[in-house]
Amino acid sequence: MSKRSAGFALSTVLSFGLLAQPTLNSGALSFSPGESEHASNCQYMDAGPSGPNQVWDFSAMTCGGVGSGTYVTMASTGYQATFPTATVASGDATIGYGFYRATDSTWEALGSTSSTNNPGYTYISYDSEIRQEYPFIYGSSYLDTIKTARLYNGVPVDTSVSTYSNTADGYGQVVFDFGAVSNVLRLHRIYHDVTTTDSLFDDASWIFIRPGTKTPILRLISVPGWAIYVAWRIDPNEVGVEELLRHDIGVDAMPNPASNLLQVTYSESRGHRLRLDLLDPNGQIMMTHVQPSIVDGIHREVIDVSMLDAGIYLIRVTDDNGATGMKRFLKL
Repeated sequence: MSKRSAGFALSTVLSFGLLAQPTLNSGALSFSPGESEHASNCQYMDAGPSGPNQVWDFSAMTCGGVGSGTYVTMASTGYQATFPTATVASGDATIGYGFYRATDSTWEALGSTSSTNNPGYTYISYDSEIRQEYPFIYGSSYLDTIKTARLYNGVPVDTSVSTYSNTADGYGQVVFDFGAVSNVLRLHRIYHDVTTTDSLFDDASWIFIRPGTKTPILRLISVPGWAIYVAWRIDPNEVGVEELLRHDIGVDAMPNPASNLLQVTYSESRGHRLRLDLLDPNGQIMMTHVQPSIVDGIHREVIDVSMLDAGIYLIRVTDDNGATGMKRFLKL
Protein backbone atom coordinates (compact mmCIF):
# COMPACT_ATOMS: atom_id res chain seq x y z
CA MET A 1 0.00 0.00 0.00
CA SER A 2 1.41 3.40 -0.98
CA LYS A 3 1.71 6.29 1.40
CA ARG A 4 -1.16 8.02 -0.46
CA SER A 5 -3.69 5.21 -0.17
CA ALA A 6 -6.18 4.15 2.46
CA GLY A 7 -8.42 1.18 3.09
CA PHE A 8 -12.00 0.75 4.27
CA ALA A 9 -12.77 -2.05 6.74
CA LEU A 10 -16.53 -2.18 6.33
CA SER A 11 -19.20 -3.69 8.51
CA THR A 12 -21.15 -4.61 5.38
CA VAL A 13 -20.18 -5.71 1.88
CA LEU A 14 -19.79 -2.77 -0.49
CA SER A 15 -19.48 -2.66 -4.25
CA PHE A 16 -16.90 -0.44 -5.92
CA GLY A 17 -17.58 2.19 -8.52
CA LEU A 18 -18.72 5.74 -9.18
CA LEU A 19 -22.28 7.05 -9.26
CA ALA A 20 -23.31 8.19 -12.72
CA GLN A 21 -22.83 11.82 -13.68
CA PRO A 22 -26.03 13.77 -14.40
CA THR A 23 -27.28 12.99 -17.91
CA LEU A 24 -29.89 14.71 -20.05
CA ASN A 25 -31.62 11.84 -21.80
CA SER A 26 -34.21 12.04 -24.56
CA GLY A 27 -36.97 14.52 -23.73
CA ALA A 28 -35.22 15.92 -20.62
CA LEU A 29 -35.91 19.54 -21.63
CA SER A 30 -38.68 18.96 -24.20
CA PHE A 31 -42.10 20.28 -23.19
CA SER A 32 -45.57 19.05 -24.11
CA PRO A 33 -48.93 20.89 -24.26
CA GLY A 34 -50.30 21.60 -20.79
CA GLU A 35 -46.90 21.73 -19.08
CA SER A 36 -45.72 25.01 -17.56
CA GLU A 37 -42.69 26.74 -16.07
CA HIS A 38 -42.51 29.02 -13.04
CA ALA A 39 -39.42 31.07 -12.19
CA SER A 40 -38.46 34.02 -10.00
CA ASN A 41 -36.70 37.07 -11.42
CA CYS A 42 -33.47 37.46 -9.43
CA GLN A 43 -30.34 39.51 -8.98
CA TYR A 44 -27.63 38.42 -11.43
CA MET A 45 -24.61 36.68 -9.93
CA ASP A 46 -21.40 35.29 -11.39
CA ALA A 47 -21.87 31.75 -12.71
CA GLY A 48 -18.87 30.39 -10.81
CA PRO A 49 -16.23 27.90 -11.97
CA SER A 50 -16.62 25.08 -14.46
CA GLY A 51 -15.58 21.50 -13.88
CA PRO A 52 -16.74 18.36 -12.06
CA ASN A 53 -17.97 18.09 -8.46
CA GLN A 54 -18.61 21.82 -8.05
CA VAL A 55 -20.59 23.54 -5.30
CA TRP A 56 -22.17 26.68 -6.79
CA ASP A 57 -23.30 28.96 -3.98
CA PHE A 58 -26.19 31.30 -4.82
CA SER A 59 -27.51 31.51 -1.27
CA ALA A 60 -27.05 35.30 -1.31
CA MET A 61 -29.15 35.74 -4.46
CA THR A 62 -32.18 38.00 -3.95
CA CYS A 63 -35.32 37.42 -5.99
CA GLY A 64 -38.56 39.24 -6.73
CA GLY A 65 -41.75 38.36 -8.56
CA VAL A 66 -42.55 35.01 -10.14
CA GLY A 67 -43.15 34.65 -13.87
CA SER A 68 -44.81 31.70 -15.56
CA GLY A 69 -45.29 30.26 -18.99
CA THR A 70 -47.54 27.52 -20.34
CA TYR A 71 -47.09 25.30 -23.37
CA VAL A 72 -50.12 24.92 -25.64
CA THR A 73 -51.22 22.83 -28.63
CA MET A 74 -50.38 24.02 -32.12
CA ALA A 75 -54.07 23.85 -33.00
CA SER A 76 -54.82 26.57 -30.45
CA THR A 77 -52.36 29.06 -32.01
CA GLY A 78 -53.64 29.29 -35.57
CA TYR A 79 -50.08 28.91 -36.91
CA GLN A 80 -50.07 25.22 -37.82
CA ALA A 81 -49.66 25.99 -41.52
CA THR A 82 -46.74 28.39 -40.87
CA PHE A 83 -44.93 25.91 -38.59
CA PRO A 84 -46.11 22.50 -39.84
CA THR A 85 -43.42 20.48 -38.02
CA ALA A 86 -43.89 22.13 -34.62
CA THR A 87 -45.13 19.85 -31.84
CA VAL A 88 -45.89 22.51 -29.21
CA ALA A 89 -46.01 26.27 -28.66
CA SER A 90 -45.50 28.59 -25.72
CA GLY A 91 -47.07 31.95 -24.90
CA ASP A 92 -50.31 33.42 -26.23
CA ALA A 93 -51.65 35.85 -28.82
CA THR A 94 -50.92 38.89 -26.61
CA ILE A 95 -47.29 38.28 -25.71
CA GLY A 96 -46.54 36.28 -28.86
CA TYR A 97 -45.91 32.60 -29.47
CA GLY A 98 -42.76 30.53 -29.58
CA PHE A 99 -42.82 27.34 -31.63
CA TYR A 100 -40.87 24.16 -30.88
CA ARG A 101 -40.29 20.65 -32.13
CA ALA A 102 -39.49 17.68 -29.90
CA THR A 103 -37.72 14.64 -31.37
CA ASP A 104 -36.02 11.68 -29.73
CA SER A 105 -32.63 13.36 -30.10
CA THR A 106 -33.35 17.12 -30.01
CA TRP A 107 -35.45 19.96 -28.64
CA GLU A 108 -35.63 22.63 -31.39
CA ALA A 109 -36.86 26.22 -31.65
CA LEU A 110 -38.58 26.88 -34.99
CA GLY A 111 -39.59 30.52 -34.71
CA SER A 112 -41.90 33.00 -33.03
CA THR A 113 -44.49 35.74 -33.48
CA SER A 114 -44.41 39.28 -32.11
CA SER A 115 -46.53 40.65 -29.29
CA THR A 116 -49.49 42.99 -29.70
CA ASN A 117 -47.12 45.88 -28.86
CA ASN A 118 -45.31 45.22 -32.14
CA PRO A 119 -47.88 43.34 -34.21
CA GLY A 120 -47.52 41.69 -37.59
CA TYR A 121 -44.05 40.16 -37.34
CA THR A 122 -43.25 36.48 -37.66
CA TYR A 123 -39.78 34.99 -37.29
CA ILE A 124 -39.16 31.67 -39.03
CA SER A 125 -35.97 29.71 -38.46
CA TYR A 126 -35.68 27.88 -41.76
CA ASP A 127 -32.54 26.25 -40.35
CA SER A 128 -33.99 25.39 -36.95
CA GLU A 129 -32.22 26.23 -33.71
CA ILE A 130 -31.24 23.10 -31.80
CA ARG A 131 -31.83 24.18 -28.22
CA GLN A 132 -30.74 20.82 -26.80
CA GLU A 133 -29.29 17.56 -28.05
CA TYR A 134 -29.80 14.20 -26.30
CA PRO A 135 -28.12 12.46 -24.61
CA PHE A 136 -25.95 15.17 -23.05
CA ILE A 137 -23.39 14.75 -20.25
CA TYR A 138 -20.46 16.66 -18.77
CA GLY A 139 -18.06 17.44 -21.64
CA SER A 140 -20.70 17.18 -24.39
CA SER A 141 -20.90 20.11 -26.83
CA TYR A 142 -22.13 21.13 -30.25
CA LEU A 143 -22.26 24.19 -32.52
CA ASP A 144 -25.41 25.08 -34.45
CA THR A 145 -25.97 27.64 -37.23
CA ILE A 146 -29.36 29.38 -37.17
CA LYS A 147 -30.87 31.12 -40.20
CA THR A 148 -33.94 33.20 -39.48
CA ALA A 149 -36.29 35.11 -41.80
CA ARG A 150 -38.32 38.05 -40.48
CA LEU A 151 -41.71 38.60 -42.11
CA TYR A 152 -44.19 41.43 -41.73
CA ASN A 153 -47.77 40.41 -42.46
CA GLY A 154 -46.39 37.45 -44.39
CA VAL A 155 -43.98 39.51 -46.53
CA PRO A 156 -40.20 38.82 -46.08
CA VAL A 157 -38.34 41.79 -44.60
CA ASP A 158 -34.82 40.51 -43.91
CA THR A 159 -32.81 37.52 -42.78
CA SER A 160 -30.21 36.96 -40.11
CA VAL A 161 -27.60 34.31 -39.36
CA SER A 162 -26.29 33.43 -35.93
CA THR A 163 -24.38 30.63 -34.27
CA TYR A 164 -25.28 28.88 -31.06
CA SER A 165 -22.87 26.78 -29.04
CA ASN A 166 -23.88 24.61 -26.12
CA THR A 167 -21.40 22.93 -23.77
CA ALA A 168 -21.97 20.98 -20.57
CA ASP A 169 -19.10 22.58 -18.65
CA GLY A 170 -19.70 21.38 -15.10
CA TYR A 171 -21.74 19.34 -12.66
CA GLY A 172 -22.28 19.33 -8.94
CA GLN A 173 -24.50 21.00 -6.36
CA VAL A 174 -26.34 24.35 -6.37
CA VAL A 175 -26.99 26.10 -3.06
CA PHE A 176 -29.95 28.49 -2.67
CA ASP A 177 -31.27 30.27 0.41
CA PHE A 178 -34.12 27.73 0.60
CA GLY A 179 -31.92 24.64 0.25
CA ALA A 180 -29.44 22.85 -1.98
CA VAL A 181 -29.95 20.77 -5.13
CA SER A 182 -27.49 18.02 -6.04
CA ASN A 183 -26.89 16.11 -9.28
CA VAL A 184 -26.96 19.32 -11.35
CA LEU A 185 -25.55 19.63 -14.88
CA ARG A 186 -24.51 23.12 -16.02
CA LEU A 187 -24.86 24.17 -19.66
CA HIS A 188 -22.86 27.11 -21.07
CA ARG A 189 -24.60 28.55 -24.12
CA ILE A 190 -23.31 31.33 -26.38
CA TYR A 191 -25.19 33.12 -29.15
CA HIS A 192 -23.21 35.04 -31.77
CA ASP A 193 -24.90 37.26 -34.35
CA VAL A 194 -23.03 36.67 -37.62
CA THR A 195 -25.15 39.15 -39.60
CA THR A 196 -23.96 42.31 -37.84
CA THR A 197 -20.37 43.51 -37.66
CA ASP A 198 -20.48 44.26 -33.93
CA SER A 199 -21.20 42.06 -30.93
CA LEU A 200 -24.10 44.06 -29.44
CA PHE A 201 -26.51 41.16 -29.80
CA ASP A 202 -24.16 38.42 -28.58
CA ASP A 203 -25.16 36.81 -25.32
CA ALA A 204 -23.92 34.13 -22.98
CA SER A 205 -25.98 32.08 -20.58
CA TRP A 206 -25.41 29.43 -17.94
CA ILE A 207 -28.27 26.99 -17.46
CA PHE A 208 -28.34 24.74 -14.39
CA ILE A 209 -30.37 21.57 -14.97
CA ARG A 210 -31.41 18.87 -12.53
CA PRO A 211 -32.29 15.80 -14.66
CA GLY A 212 -35.90 14.90 -14.07
CA THR A 213 -36.98 18.55 -13.83
CA LYS A 214 -37.64 20.30 -17.16
CA THR A 215 -37.62 23.81 -15.71
CA PRO A 216 -33.97 24.86 -15.20
CA ILE A 217 -33.28 25.43 -11.52
CA LEU A 218 -31.32 28.55 -12.51
CA ARG A 219 -30.69 30.61 -15.64
CA LEU A 220 -28.00 33.31 -15.79
CA ILE A 221 -28.14 35.42 -18.98
CA SER A 222 -25.74 38.21 -19.94
CA VAL A 223 -25.81 40.55 -22.97
CA PRO A 224 -22.75 42.74 -22.33
CA GLY A 225 -23.29 44.89 -25.43
CA TRP A 226 -26.56 46.16 -23.94
CA ALA A 227 -25.48 45.88 -20.29
CA ILE A 228 -28.26 43.35 -19.69
CA TYR A 229 -27.74 40.82 -16.92
CA VAL A 230 -30.70 38.65 -15.96
CA ALA A 231 -31.23 35.72 -13.59
CA TRP A 232 -34.21 33.38 -13.32
CA ARG A 233 -34.43 30.87 -10.49
CA ILE A 234 -36.92 28.04 -10.17
CA ASP A 235 -39.83 28.98 -7.92
CA PRO A 236 -39.27 27.21 -4.57
CA ASN A 237 -43.04 26.72 -4.29
CA GLU A 238 -43.30 24.85 -7.60
CA VAL A 239 -44.49 21.27 -7.34
CA GLY A 240 -41.54 18.90 -7.07
CA VAL A 241 -38.96 21.40 -5.80
CA GLU A 242 -39.09 20.11 -2.24
CA GLU A 243 -38.14 16.67 -3.52
CA LEU A 244 -35.06 18.17 -5.22
CA LEU A 245 -33.61 19.71 -2.10
CA ARG A 246 -30.72 18.01 -0.43
CA HIS A 247 -31.45 16.60 3.00
CA ASP A 248 -28.23 16.30 4.98
CA ILE A 249 -26.92 12.99 6.29
CA GLY A 250 -25.40 13.22 9.74
CA VAL A 251 -21.72 12.17 9.66
CA ASP A 252 -19.11 11.95 12.42
CA ALA A 253 -15.51 10.64 12.52
CA MET A 254 -13.59 9.44 15.57
CA PRO A 255 -10.93 9.80 16.80
CA ASN A 256 -10.22 13.18 15.30
CA PRO A 257 -7.24 13.70 14.88
CA ALA A 258 -6.54 10.13 13.77
CA SER A 259 -3.32 8.26 13.11
CA ASN A 260 -4.33 4.67 12.36
CA LEU A 261 -8.01 3.68 12.28
CA LEU A 262 -10.87 6.14 11.78
CA GLN A 263 -14.43 5.16 12.64
CA VAL A 264 -17.06 6.89 10.47
CA THR A 265 -20.60 7.05 11.86
CA TYR A 266 -23.52 8.18 9.73
CA SER A 267 -27.31 8.08 9.76
CA GLU A 268 -29.65 7.08 6.96
CA SER A 269 -33.45 7.15 7.22
CA ARG A 270 -34.52 6.54 3.62
CA GLY A 271 -32.86 3.23 2.72
CA HIS A 272 -31.10 4.58 -0.37
CA ARG A 273 -27.88 3.46 -1.99
CA LEU A 274 -24.92 5.18 -0.36
CA ARG A 275 -21.56 6.37 -1.64
CA LEU A 276 -18.62 7.00 0.70
CA ASP A 277 -15.78 9.15 -0.64
CA LEU A 278 -12.40 9.88 0.92
CA LEU A 279 -10.98 13.16 -0.43
CA ASP A 280 -7.45 14.42 0.03
CA PRO A 281 -6.47 18.02 1.01
CA ASN A 282 -6.68 19.04 -2.68
CA GLY A 283 -10.22 17.74 -3.04
CA GLN A 284 -9.23 14.73 -5.14
CA ILE A 285 -11.19 11.53 -4.53
CA MET A 286 -8.77 8.89 -3.27
CA MET A 287 -11.22 6.07 -2.69
CA THR A 288 -14.91 5.44 -3.25
CA HIS A 289 -17.25 2.71 -2.06
CA VAL A 290 -20.85 2.37 -3.20
CA GLN A 291 -23.29 0.40 -1.07
CA PRO A 292 -26.41 -0.80 -2.97
CA SER A 293 -28.80 -0.17 -0.06
CA ILE A 294 -28.85 -0.12 3.73
CA VAL A 295 -31.47 -0.34 6.42
CA ASP A 296 -32.53 2.76 8.32
CA GLY A 297 -30.56 3.77 11.40
CA ILE A 298 -27.01 4.50 12.55
CA HIS A 299 -24.14 2.84 10.68
CA ARG A 300 -20.41 2.61 11.37
CA GLU A 301 -17.53 1.98 9.00
CA VAL A 302 -13.81 1.79 9.82
CA ILE A 303 -11.13 3.30 7.57
CA ASP A 304 -7.45 2.45 7.78
CA VAL A 305 -5.75 5.86 7.46
CA SER A 306 -2.33 4.79 8.71
CA MET A 307 -0.68 5.19 5.30
CA LEU A 308 -2.07 8.65 4.57
CA ASP A 309 0.18 11.70 4.56
CA ALA A 310 -0.41 14.16 7.38
CA GLY A 311 -3.07 16.75 6.58
CA ILE A 312 -6.78 17.55 6.57
CA TYR A 313 -9.03 15.08 4.74
CA LEU A 314 -12.75 14.91 4.03
CA ILE A 315 -15.22 12.06 4.41
CA ARG A 316 -18.27 12.57 2.19
CA VAL A 317 -21.40 10.39 2.30
CA THR A 318 -24.00 10.79 -0.47
CA ASP A 319 -27.18 8.89 -1.25
CA ASP A 320 -28.80 8.44 -4.66
CA ASN A 321 -31.42 11.09 -3.88
CA GLY A 322 -28.76 13.80 -3.49
CA ALA A 323 -28.60 13.89 0.32
CA THR A 324 -25.05 14.64 1.48
CA GLY A 325 -23.09 14.61 4.70
CA MET A 326 -19.45 15.62 5.21
CA LYS A 327 -16.90 15.49 8.00
CA ARG A 328 -13.31 16.71 7.99
CA PHE A 329 -10.62 14.99 9.99
CA LEU A 330 -6.97 15.62 10.70
CA LYS A 331 -4.47 12.88 9.89
CA LEU A 332 -1.46 13.04 12.22
